[in-house]
Amino acid sequence: IEDSEDNRFIFSYFLKAFELQIDEAETGAQGLDKAARNNYDAIFVDMRLPDIHGMELFGKLKDHVNTQDTRL
Repeated sequence: IEDSEDNRFIFSYFLKAFELQIDEAETGAQGLDKAARNNYDAIFVDMRLPDIHGMELFGKLKDHVNTQDTRL
């Protein structure tokens, strides 16, 4: 979950080298929505998002049933 398109590109580029499946979200709201509909092994969160602070987003993700076993 990263608002910078450039940062998302760079991060995805490096993770794809490990043949990982990548999903991206530009805002905290998009990230929460995707977390509600999918199961992820890990979620990387930017601390300064336009709609929510990263620590607040961590709390919401930790409380969500789909992310209880996800590394944040």
